[in-house]
Amino acid sequence: MTAARPLSLAWKNLGENLVVRALIIDARILRRLPGEKQSKPQKDPHAVRRNPNKLIQEGKVTHLLGTEIRDELMRRGAPIIGKRWELEKQLAELIAKDGPAGASSAPPASSGEGDAKPSRVAEPSLDTTAIRSKYAAALAAKKNKAMNKTPSEAIAAMAAATESEWDMQPGAGELLRYIDMRGMARVLLPSDDKAGGDGAAEGAAMCKKLQCPGFAHVLASGVASALRKADAAPLLELCEVLGLPSSSVMIVTDHQASLSAARQARFFSTFVAKPIEGAPRRLPSDFAATNMNSLREVIEEVNGFSFRDSSTEIRASKYKGGG
Repeated sequence: MTAARPLSLAWKNLGENLVVRALIIDARILRRLPGEKQSKPQKDPHAVRRNPNKLIQEGKVTHLLGTEIRDELMRRGAPIIGKRWELEKQLAELIAKDGPAGASSAPPASSGEGDAKPSRVAEPSLDTTAIRSKYAAALAAKKNKAMNKTPSEAIAAMAAATESEWDMQPGAGELLRYIDMRGMARVLLPSDDKAGGDGAAEGAAMCKKLQCPGFAHVLASGVASALRKADAAPLLELCEVLGLPSSSVMIVTDHQASLSAARQARFFSTFVAKPIEGAPRRLPSDFAATNMNSLREVIEEVNGFSFRDSSTEIRASKYKGGG
């Protein structure tokens, strides 16, 4: 198990002013359900997007990276040995002479008889069309079978899946490590709420797969079952265990009854939409998220500190409690 990372003094000082000090995270939002649509790769909206071709078109050679300058010189057939200022000057002269598009160097065409390569002996061609069509049909049938599952069928299939078959959400590990770094406690709401379900084993397996420390607390199967029936009593008991008021706890789930129990207990509630056919797009809750990145932004919004901006703006939270 990965050891918890030590907190810096700056994080500890910021942690003293946290509004949300514990999160109850539904295991179902950390795992991808069978038939769930593959989400697009998550990108940092604040990441700098470089476009070397545009810089070359504008003649901004000094804005290019060293590797980009060498690549462009190589494409034009020019030497790439020299100091940076020499390569910049050389590329600027080539752009002024040949234009931004330039002339790429192409290997000379040979016409001698000695350069001709012997043709390969013709081999009997295999009729691969039928094989490919058969494979494509089988793959499409398997995909359609998964995509046509109802949300309840997908949840049942997820509960029956073995650990090796688990498919975690992109960014789930980064989210859990971020929660730890901010000094918040993580509580797991197991996906299997049936009697005898082993939520602790599920939590340990998930953390092992995501390479992050374990959960501070895992709800027992009976508690999880009551919570999924909109019973708020287990949440209030959990507050006593954690030593926190209800206004300092947030529940993150896609389950309607669990969100209802959170509102009754005056918890913060965040609905995470699952991209599966028939699943609700929105449920009554304080906040909503669509992936792990947007969930992190919700947590930052409630706690009042933003480290996503280049100015590292720190501001006080406008939220005083759940509900």
